[in-house]
Amino acid sequence: MNSIGLVVMAVTYLELQPEYECTWYDEFGQLGTYNCTADMVCGTNNITDYWVKKSIYSLNNWIEQLDMYCTDGKYVGMIGALAFLGSAIACAILPILGDKIGRFPVFITTQAIQLPMFFCAIFTHSLGVVYFMVFFLGFCLIGRFTCGFVLFVELLPEKYKAISGSAILIGYSISLLEVTAYYAWISQNSIPTLWAGFILTTVTFAANFILPESP
Repeated sequence: MNSIGLVVMAVTYLELQPEYECTWYDEFGQLGTYNCTADMVCGTNNITDYWVKKSIYSLNNWIEQLDMYCTDGKYVGMIGALAFLGSAIACAILPILGDKIGRFPVFITTQAIQLPMFFCAIFTHSLGVVYFMVFFLGFCLIGRFTCGFVLFVELLPEKYKAISGSAILIGYSISLLEVTAYYAWISQNSIPTLWAGFILTTVTFAANFILPESP
Protein backbone atom coordinates (compact mmCIF):
# COMPACT_ATOMS: atom_id res chain seq x y z
CA MET A 1 0.00 0.00 0.00
CA ASN A 2 2.96 2.34 0.61
CA SER A 3 4.40 2.29 -2.91
CA ILE A 4 2.07 4.86 -4.43
CA GLY A 5 2.45 7.04 -1.34
CA LEU A 6 6.09 7.57 -2.33
CA VAL A 7 4.77 9.81 -5.12
CA VAL A 8 1.30 11.04 -4.21
CA MET A 9 1.87 11.62 -0.51
CA ALA A 10 5.39 12.97 -1.09
CA VAL A 11 4.65 15.06 -4.18
CA THR A 12 5.56 18.22 -2.28
CA TYR A 13 9.19 17.03 -2.22
CA LEU A 14 9.18 16.15 -5.92
CA GLU A 15 8.18 19.72 -6.81
CA LEU A 16 10.22 21.53 -4.13
CA GLN A 17 12.37 24.41 -5.36
CA PRO A 18 16.01 24.19 -4.20
CA GLU A 19 17.89 26.79 -2.23
CA TYR A 20 20.17 29.08 -4.25
CA GLU A 21 23.27 31.15 -3.71
CA CYS A 22 23.79 34.21 -5.90
CA THR A 23 26.41 36.83 -6.52
CA TRP A 24 25.24 40.38 -7.04
CA TYR A 25 26.14 43.98 -6.31
CA ASP A 26 24.54 45.30 -3.15
CA GLU A 27 23.33 48.87 -2.57
CA PHE A 28 26.90 49.95 -1.83
CA GLY A 29 28.23 48.57 -5.10
CA GLN A 30 30.02 45.66 -3.44
CA LEU A 31 29.98 42.27 -5.13
CA GLY A 32 29.01 39.53 -2.70
CA THR A 33 27.51 36.06 -2.35
CA TYR A 34 24.10 35.73 -0.74
CA ASN A 35 21.26 33.28 -0.24
CA CYS A 36 18.54 33.87 -2.80
CA THR A 37 15.26 32.44 -4.07
CA ALA A 38 13.95 31.23 -7.42
CA ASP A 39 12.03 34.51 -7.86
CA MET A 40 15.24 36.47 -7.39
CA VAL A 41 17.23 34.20 -9.71
CA CYS A 42 14.66 34.43 -12.49
CA GLY A 43 13.57 38.03 -12.11
CA THR A 44 16.42 40.15 -10.76
CA ASN A 45 18.70 41.66 -13.37
CA ASN A 46 21.60 42.58 -11.09
CA ILE A 47 22.40 38.96 -10.20
CA THR A 48 25.66 38.10 -11.94
CA ASP A 49 25.72 34.39 -11.20
CA TYR A 50 23.79 31.79 -9.24
CA TRP A 51 23.98 28.11 -8.35
CA VAL A 52 22.03 25.54 -6.38
CA LYS A 53 23.14 25.58 -2.76
CA LYS A 54 24.12 22.28 -1.16
CA SER A 55 21.34 21.80 1.37
CA ILE A 56 18.84 19.22 2.62
CA TYR A 57 16.23 21.38 0.84
CA SER A 58 18.01 21.18 -2.53
CA LEU A 59 16.70 17.88 -3.84
CA ASN A 60 17.42 16.08 -7.07
CA ASN A 61 13.72 16.06 -8.00
CA TRP A 62 11.48 17.01 -10.91
CA ILE A 63 12.58 20.65 -10.68
CA GLU A 64 16.06 19.54 -11.74
CA GLN A 65 14.97 16.65 -13.95
CA LEU A 66 12.61 18.87 -15.98
CA ASP A 67 14.74 22.03 -15.68
CA MET A 68 11.87 23.94 -14.03
CA TYR A 69 14.02 26.35 -12.03
CA CYS A 70 12.30 29.37 -13.57
CA THR A 71 8.94 27.80 -14.41
CA ASP A 72 5.94 29.77 -13.16
CA GLY A 73 4.85 28.45 -9.77
CA LYS A 74 1.30 27.77 -10.95
CA TYR A 75 2.57 25.19 -13.43
CA VAL A 76 4.71 23.52 -10.78
CA GLY A 77 1.81 23.51 -8.31
CA MET A 78 -0.39 21.87 -10.93
CA ILE A 79 1.57 18.65 -10.39
CA GLY A 80 0.15 18.13 -6.90
CA ALA A 81 -3.26 19.45 -7.89
CA LEU A 82 -3.63 16.89 -10.69
CA ALA A 83 -2.67 14.03 -8.37
CA PHE A 84 -5.53 14.88 -6.04
CA LEU A 85 -7.89 15.63 -8.92
CA GLY A 86 -7.29 12.06 -10.12
CA SER A 87 -8.11 10.79 -6.63
CA ALA A 88 -11.30 12.86 -6.46
CA ILE A 89 -12.57 11.56 -9.81
CA ALA A 90 -11.69 7.97 -8.88
CA CYS A 91 -13.76 8.27 -5.69
CA ALA A 92 -16.85 8.64 -7.86
CA ILE A 93 -16.00 5.71 -10.14
CA LEU A 94 -13.93 2.93 -8.62
CA PRO A 95 -15.97 1.99 -5.51
CA ILE A 96 -19.08 1.50 -7.66
CA LEU A 97 -17.09 -0.37 -10.30
CA GLY A 98 -15.62 -2.63 -7.63
CA ASP A 99 -19.11 -3.58 -6.42
CA LYS A 100 -20.28 -4.31 -9.96
CA ILE A 101 -17.41 -6.31 -11.44
CA GLY A 102 -15.46 -7.32 -8.33
CA ARG A 103 -12.75 -5.67 -6.30
CA PHE A 104 -9.90 -7.83 -7.56
CA PRO A 105 -10.19 -6.80 -11.26
CA VAL A 106 -10.31 -3.11 -10.32
CA PHE A 107 -7.41 -3.41 -7.89
CA ILE A 108 -5.16 -5.38 -10.24
CA THR A 109 -5.93 -3.01 -13.13
CA THR A 110 -4.99 0.06 -11.13
CA GLN A 111 -1.75 -1.64 -10.13
CA ALA A 112 -0.98 -2.48 -13.75
CA ILE A 113 -1.49 1.19 -14.64
CA GLN A 114 0.93 2.22 -11.92
CA LEU A 115 3.90 0.32 -13.36
CA PRO A 116 4.42 2.44 -16.51
CA MET A 117 3.55 5.56 -14.52
CA PHE A 118 6.53 4.94 -12.22
CA PHE A 119 8.77 4.59 -15.28
CA CYS A 120 7.48 7.94 -16.49
CA ALA A 121 8.25 9.47 -13.10
CA ILE A 122 11.83 8.21 -13.23
CA PHE A 123 12.81 8.92 -16.84
CA THR A 124 10.64 11.69 -18.26
CA HIS A 125 11.86 15.19 -19.03
CA SER A 126 8.44 16.49 -20.06
CA LEU A 127 6.13 18.44 -17.75
CA GLY A 128 3.13 17.25 -19.77
CA VAL A 129 4.08 13.62 -19.13
CA VAL A 130 4.44 14.36 -15.41
CA TYR A 131 0.93 15.87 -15.40
CA PHE A 132 -0.44 12.75 -17.10
CA MET A 133 1.45 10.43 -14.76
CA VAL A 134 0.50 12.06 -11.44
CA PHE A 135 -3.16 12.25 -12.46
CA PHE A 136 -3.30 8.50 -13.01
CA LEU A 137 -1.26 7.70 -9.90
CA GLY A 138 -3.76 9.74 -7.92
CA PHE A 139 -6.57 7.85 -9.66
CA CYS A 140 -4.95 4.48 -8.88
CA LEU A 141 -4.50 5.46 -5.23
CA ILE A 142 -8.26 5.12 -4.74
CA GLY A 143 -8.28 1.71 -6.39
CA ARG A 144 -5.78 0.54 -3.81
CA PHE A 145 -7.88 1.86 -0.94
CA THR A 146 -11.48 1.22 -1.95
CA CYS A 147 -10.81 -2.15 -3.57
CA GLY A 148 -7.37 -3.40 -2.51
CA PHE A 149 -7.75 -2.59 1.17
CA VAL A 150 -11.31 -3.96 1.39
CA LEU A 151 -10.29 -7.10 -0.49
CA PHE A 152 -7.38 -7.62 1.90
CA VAL A 153 -9.55 -7.27 5.00
CA GLU A 154 -12.23 -9.61 3.61
CA LEU A 155 -9.70 -12.39 3.16
CA LEU A 156 -8.60 -12.30 6.80
CA PRO A 157 -10.09 -14.29 9.68
CA GLU A 158 -12.45 -12.14 11.71
CA LYS A 159 -10.16 -11.84 14.73
CA TYR A 160 -7.32 -10.34 12.65
CA LYS A 161 -9.32 -7.84 10.61
CA ALA A 162 -9.21 -4.88 12.98
CA ILE A 163 -5.54 -5.04 13.88
CA SER A 164 -4.38 -5.84 10.33
CA GLY A 165 -6.49 -3.10 8.78
CA SER A 166 -5.20 -0.60 11.33
CA ALA A 167 -1.60 -1.65 10.63
CA ILE A 168 -2.06 -1.10 6.89
CA LEU A 169 -3.55 2.36 7.37
CA ILE A 170 -0.86 3.37 9.85
CA GLY A 171 1.83 2.13 7.46
CA TYR A 172 0.37 4.17 4.66
CA SER A 173 0.06 7.26 6.82
CA ILE A 174 3.72 7.18 7.82
CA SER A 175 4.95 6.91 4.23
CA LEU A 176 5.48 10.66 4.20
CA LEU A 177 7.58 10.39 7.37
CA GLU A 178 9.65 7.66 5.74
CA VAL A 179 10.36 9.82 2.71
CA THR A 180 11.13 12.83 4.92
CA ALA A 181 13.65 10.80 6.92
CA TYR A 182 15.24 9.59 3.68
CA TYR A 183 15.76 13.12 2.36
CA ALA A 184 16.93 14.46 5.73
CA TRP A 185 19.45 11.77 6.65
CA ILE A 186 20.18 9.51 3.70
CA SER A 187 20.12 11.30 0.34
CA GLN A 188 18.63 14.27 -1.49
CA ASN A 189 18.18 12.18 -4.65
CA SER A 190 14.51 11.39 -5.31
CA ILE A 191 15.13 8.71 -7.94
CA PRO A 192 15.72 5.84 -5.44
CA THR A 193 12.35 6.57 -3.80
CA LEU A 194 10.66 6.25 -7.20
CA TRP A 195 12.48 2.98 -7.93
CA ALA A 196 11.38 1.74 -4.50
CA GLY A 197 7.78 2.53 -5.44
CA PHE A 198 8.16 0.69 -8.74
CA ILE A 199 9.67 -2.39 -7.07
CA LEU A 200 7.03 -2.51 -4.32
CA THR A 201 4.26 -2.19 -6.91
CA THR A 202 5.78 -4.93 -9.08
CA VAL A 203 6.08 -7.35 -6.16
CA THR A 204 2.52 -6.63 -4.99
CA PHE A 205 1.16 -6.93 -8.54
CA ALA A 206 2.77 -10.35 -9.01
CA ALA A 207 1.78 -11.60 -5.55
CA ASN A 208 -1.87 -10.73 -6.09
CA PHE A 209 -2.29 -13.49 -8.67
CA ILE A 210 -2.00 -16.15 -5.97
CA LEU A 211 -4.83 -14.62 -3.91
CA PRO A 212 -8.43 -15.79 -4.28
CA GLU A 213 -11.18 -13.36 -5.23
CA SER A 214 -13.28 -11.97 -2.40
CA PRO A 215 -16.78 -13.44 -1.91
